[in-house]
Amino acid sequence: MKGAFVLLIFISAFYSSISGAFAQETVNLDSLTQPHKGDTPAQKSISDHSFGAFRFNFSNFKEDELGKYYDFQLYEADNSVFSQDDNTLQPDIDKPEVNILQDIPYPTCQSATAFLFSGGAHCCTTVVLATNCDRHGKAFSIELEHSDSDEFKALDLNKDGIHQISVIDWAFAYYEINQELRLCFASSPSFKRLLIFEGGKWSPDPPGKFPHYYEALMQEAEGELKKARELKDDEALKDDDDRVALAISKTYYALMAGRSDAESEAILKSGLPRTWRSNVKRVFGDVKRAVLSFNPVKSLQSSTRPL
Repeated sequence: MKGAFVLLIFISAFYSSISGAFAQETVNLDSLTQPHKGDTPAQKSISDHSFGAFRFNFSNFKEDELGKYYDFQLYEADNSVFSQDDNTLQPDIDKPEVNILQDIPYPTCQSATAFLFSGGAHCCTTVVLATNCDRHGKAFSIELEHSDSDEFKALDLNKDGIHQISVIDWAFAYYEINQELRLCFASSPSFKRLLIFEGGKWSPDPPGKFPHYYEALMQEAEGELKKARELKDDEALKDDDDRVALAISKTYYALMAGRSDAESEAILKSGLPRTWRSNVKRVFGDVKRAVLSFNPVKSLQSSTRPL
């Protein structure tokens, strides 16, 4: 199994219609407002976009032989609630973008996103997400870590117009038990996870909320694990890492589907190669911690916002 091990699938025909649920519009930044009257010379805007109470501001564009860079700030009214400097533009993009997402998370709502990339190998992407479902609106930063914008997707799992956002949990990147039992980045497991909008905020889905979704992901991992077990030639030794990653992925999804700890641990034990099996308790504990601790979302709020 080649390349970064990211278990990204289309889940069966039952869910085949849910991908592409974003009604997305990319804002043409050339048509946006020129430098905002509050900008200082050092913060001169290259583009500025208002979205409800929020303002997405891109400034200080720079370019050298290594790439293109810019600073970003999100304002609520005229108060900065988030900033990140020296973001790197991907080579095929001329200018930073704001995307307008219609009916996200549900009809009558709108959301807007800006993706910020720090540059460097494997890392790191942050998405700034503003959601307007009431007169105030809410803003959030979401750490996507090693993911890019293509792995930030809207789903409508229940086909009821209420959307979830699919992201990746990278908790097991470079996973290591000891010097002999460790995974390189390319063999490390990563896991699909959902963000839901409830109580006026985006947050991770709890275990058991979407059992059919995670059961389907479990079955995909089981199919790949079966293929890895059936290897009979010299490549089998090289694929031990892939077997470990698939067993961990299946266990993660079992917990998210609402399976018991005992059943999930048994799934892990049966999937691990012999060289790892004596550490099943340790690995299972790490998987369960990853499930329960996952939270890439931070609320962004002006200190002057009325209660």
